[in-house]
Formats: sequence, structure tokens, C-alpha cells
Amino acid sequence: MLDIEPGQSKIVTLSIPSSLRDPGSFIFIPNANKLNYNIQNSLHEYNENNKFTTIIENNSNKKIRIRKKTKIGVIKKFHEEDIVEPTDQIGQVNTISLEKVKRMRKEELNPNQFNLDHLNGKVKEEILQLLINNYSVFSSTYSSTLGSTDKVVPEFKLYHDYALQTKPYPIPKIAKEYAQEEIKKLLDAGIIEPSSSNYCFPVIFVKKKPLPDEGNKQKFRMAIDYILLNCITESHKICLPKIMDIIQNITGKNWYSVLDLKSAFFKFNLKIKTRKNWHFAVNWEIFSHADYHLGQKIAHPIFIL
Repeated sequence: MLDIEPGQSKIVTLSIPSSLRDPGSFIFIPNANKLNYNIQNSLHEYNENNKFTTIIENNSNKKIRIRKKTKIGVIKKFHEEDIVEPTDQIGQVNTISLEKVKRMRKEELNPNQFNLDHLNGKVKEEILQLLINNYSVFSSTYSSTLGSTDKVVPEFKLYHDYALQTKPYPIPKIAKEYAQEEIKKLLDAGIIEPSSSNYCFPVIFVKKKPLPDEGNKQKFRMAIDYILLNCITESHKICLPKIMDIIQNITGKNWYSVLDLKSAFFKFNLKIKTRKNWHFAVNWEIFSHADYHLGQKIAHPIFIL
């Protein structure tokens, strides 16, 4: 009999039924269960003891008990042709046409989003019309209109490839509704996806001051604590231009404006083979990033590039 406390994991030894004993390699595939414990698929070699070890994680808030001789998975013979090589492919987030994206951007664009109160009537009207005419470059939501770029593909190197995991942080009651809504938006937009990995990091929800048109409802910013991952990530240094040189290059113009990139770091797609390092957990559910995320120590240098 095996007891596992909430949030804990244990290494267990499992027996192979005599009818399944066959020299070579095999894949262990866990069964779905109602006790909310988690076991990863794993590859093993047959041995004389006819046993192998794996890790069972208790992802619930209650102690679970697994009785002896409980069947918790199946064994399948492993064949070398089943191996899939890692790929440098970048996942496609938006699967709709460019014309449809532009149409959606036009529909969601609201002229009140532009702060032009400091301009006089005629100039304000001309600038507003200019912005509206260029609706195709604006996106105000996480929807399929967010867009992405392949001009820069984030690359990062780790000092070692030993898996890192940190226990999820509890979510304050006041932030739970926001957390659920935010995760759903990110999933629907293809920015994150359900997954599993030996890498996993906790999420923090930080209070954020609401904008004037957002009312008094408390807002939060979702951040991922990548401290452990940053410790084993090689630094990425770039040479930045001097601020005075930048100012000199833009002098002598009649108009200056400030345009904010919507969810700027989400515009960089991650290679599929590197996504395993970016997993995070919310309420014991594990997700991976399809796009870059603020929090990794080389995020700012990559963005500046």
C-alpha cells in the first residue's frame, strides 16, 4: 500500500506481468485515473528482476492511497522506428488567412483607444483618420489578430539539461477568477497549450493598476518565476546604441507618437524542441509556451534585436 501526501511525489517499483516479459526495451503508458495522481510515459529496459521504477505525483489537495497489485498502466514493445527526431520547426499560431486577420482587426478597433485629447480639432481628426486607415497593423486582444514575427527566433543555451521543477504557488482568492480567464484567453489564442514536462515553474499574479476606462475591477499581471531556469541559462549580451545618438537621429520632425506593442513578447515563436524548458503550472495544470514570455533573463536582449 502506497500513501502520497498532497503535492508530493514518490519513486515506486512496478512489476511486469509474466505474460509481458520480453527482452529488449518497452514503453510504460499510465492509465487514466480518478485519484488525480500523475505518471509520465517512460522508456525502460527489461531486466532479470522483471521490475522497473517510475515516479508518481499527487496533484490533488488530498492524500491518495494506491493499493498493492493495482494495475496503473500498460506496457508496449518499443521499436526504434517509433523515435521522432527533434525539430527546429516553429509552430504556426494563426491558421487563418491574412485577409481575415485584417478584417477582424478592423472590427475590433475602437477610435476611443487612441489618446489624442492634447490635439486641436482639425489635427486630431486628421491623425485619427490616419490611424483608422491603417487598422491592419493594430491588435487589441489575444485573439487570432495578435500576429507574430519570424525575423528573430529566440535561441538560448543551458549550462546543463537536468530537469528543474518548482512547486506551484497558491493563487490568492481575489486573483482566481482573473487567472481562469487569462489562461482561457491564452489557450484560445494558441499562445500556450496543455502539456507535460520534467521542467515546470510557478506562476505569480501581481496586482496591476486598472486603466481609466476599465472601471474599479482589480487587474493582475501574470508572471512566471523562472529564477531556477535563469540560473542555468547562458547570458545573451548585445551592444545597445547610445541614447543621445537615438535622440539626434529623430530630431527635426514635426510629429512624434508613442505606439505600444500588444503583448510584445508573445510575438516571438519558440522552436518546438525548446518549449519543454518553458512549462509552468497553474492549479496543478501544466502548460507550455508556444511563444516567448517575459521572465526569462534573455527576453529583453532578444526583444531589442
